[in-house]
Amino acid sequence: MTDADTVMQRLGRLHPKLIDLSLERIERLLPGAMRRAGVDAWVTLLRENSNDPLALHVGGENAGAPAAVVFLLQAVDGADRVRSIMISGFGEAIALRELAVHDTVIVHDAARGGLFGELAAVLTAADPAHIAINSGPLAVADGLSATQRSALEEAVGPRLAARLVSSTPLVQEWLSVK
Repeated sequence: MTDADTVMQRLGRLHPKLIDLSLERIERLLPGAMRRAGVDAWVTLLRENSNDPLALHVGGENAGAPAAVVFLLQAVDGADRVRSIMISGFGEAIALRELAVHDTVIVHDAARGGLFGELAAVLTAADPAHIAINSGPLAVADGLSATQRSALEEAVGPRLAARLVSSTPLVQEWLSVK
């Protein structure tokens, strides 16, 4: 057995634990962090080979094609809860559904405007007042490229684009609690 085989075996055992940890952080800590940061939606855009620094934290570390994770803060029975939506290509949707990290997995396709068309539909339906995006002065919260931001703003239109805010305060709130 080579060193590489040993590392892969360790990662294979660790990965389910990372998924459980991500789920726990999303369920327990993210609602409060979103409330304290004053946002009711958070969008993280993912892409292969140049992924967002927060991809591992939001269940998008294995993106093989453009994808997005949307977190929506909701009140359920008087308590804050986060609903997570993964928008991905067809090839990844089955695996994402099996991992069950996200509440909903939506497949994007060109007929419905691709990734940004689906993302716009989700945000329009939710109508959030403040939408955090990973763009700002904190390196870990600055994974959104200029091209992605431009495409997002165009897809959601001026009404929702005016609601985009930096995720820096949210990320600081969320990741500061262990």
